[in-house]
Amino acid sequence: MAQSHTFKGFDEALNRLRADIRGMGDKALAAVDAAVAALAEHDRAAAEAVIDSDRDIDLMQFGVDDAQLHALTEHAAVAGDLREILVAGRIAADLERIGDHAGSIAKRVLLLRVPLETGSLFQVKRLYTRARDLLTGVMTAYARRDGEAARELWASDAELDGLYRQLFESLMDDRHAGGHDAAVATHLMFVAKSVERIGDHATNIAEEVVFLATGDRVTDPRPKQDLVGHRR
Repeated sequence: MAQSHTFKGFDEALNRLRADIRGMGDKALAAVDAAVAALAEHDRAAAEAVIDSDRDIDLMQFGVDDAQLHALTEHAAVAGDLREILVAGRIAADLERIGDHAGSIAKRVLLLRVPLETGSLFQVKRLYTRARDLLTGVMTAYARRDGEAARELWASDAELDGLYRQLFESLMDDRHAGGHDAAVATHLMFVAKSVERIGDHATNIAEEVVFLATGDRVTDPRPKQDLVGHRR
């Protein structure tokens, strides 16, 4: 639970910072959802809307910067408060990058000449669902200051790596069998990499939530999977 302070103004400053981070998380998630929906429907207008919305996420990050400065300069923060202010900036940076990756997916929609075939779309959606679960999970953990849940989500990153590698191998096999043309396969790989990177940024946020909740840094190597799905 968030700590309560003697000075009401400082509580208000921290609450504003927390609300800004939650709002930014909601906006980033909505951008990812819209980008994948545009990909599924081959909806160029929806893709352009996602690209246009990236500026909104950038502006929200500026708002977090302002809230951080206000909390630092207007009030005497103690160690726990400084940790929260520091973590907010780092989470905002990861959320801004998630918005960028949503925009990258949307740009691929504009480059694809035809809709994706069902099998490829299924694999992308499976990867996206896992990344989305990570992002929603870590933002819930942030809101609840739940370090244990954040650490569990951090450890689950290997599952997303495995799905990404499965999609990669499937694309390579399909190309060798005379399936996707080179352009479509390239666009799909960029989409898959963007989704995988969204999961990586969500995992970064999980590390920050652990630090926020416990004061301890996650220093273990991240669990990963190799190309045949074994953890390394």
